[in-house]
Amino acid sequence: HTVAFHTLVLLARPLGGNEGMLFHRAMVNTRGIFNVGSSSSKNGIVIMLDSMRRFAQDEVLQAMSCWSLVNVALTPLQKTMLVKLGGLTVTANAMLQHPYNAEVQFRALFALINLVIPSEARPEETEEMRQIERELFQELGEVGETSEKEMLDASVGQIANLVVVAMKNFCSSEAILNRACLVLHNLSLNEDYHSVLLWTPNCYQMLEWCIGNYP
Repeated sequence: HTVAFHTLVLLARPLGGNEGMLFHRAMVNTRGIFNVGSSSSKNGIVIMLDSMRRFAQDEVLQAMSCWSLVNVALTPLQKTMLVKLGGLTVTANAMLQHPYNAEVQFRALFALINLVIPSEARPEETEEMRQIERELFQELGEVGETSEKEMLDASVGQIANLVVVAMKNFCSSEAILNRACLVLHNLSLNEDYHSVLLWTPNCYQMLEWCIGNYP
């Protein structure tokens, strides 16, 4: 599974043309290559997240899988599906299970940078593309009806706390602190989350500490 995730890291980099569309369809379509000869109705993203849940104690796999989430989330529809299917939860769980593993924390924070920003309407989309997206989410059933904002609302408190814990555990790592500050910044773009951030223990103190120690 770890090797497979490493392959996804490479394949998930956004590509144009037929190559990019082939990967994209496999990741989001429940009738794609993952279901040849099967009735599981799982797309590539579901399988990725299932693997992260099954091997939650494997720190090498968790680091690699979070790295793959970074690239998968670069495509808007894939990112929306990641959030709807529980991507925030499995990423938070990776941080929770491996609080002292720098690689897991770094990759998970990197993934959260994109995942905590709800996708915006894309004016360049055609009506045909929007219809395809609606059909894909309908195939997910009740999960597909839940908005990204609702998923983030349910996780924002835990995410903010885990980010601060990572900052405290790795206060000498400029790379981890940088990604952590970016996650908090993206959360703060939603005014509804300001009170959550302010009430998160040591949150603004760690931000002040970063400013003072990394001028």
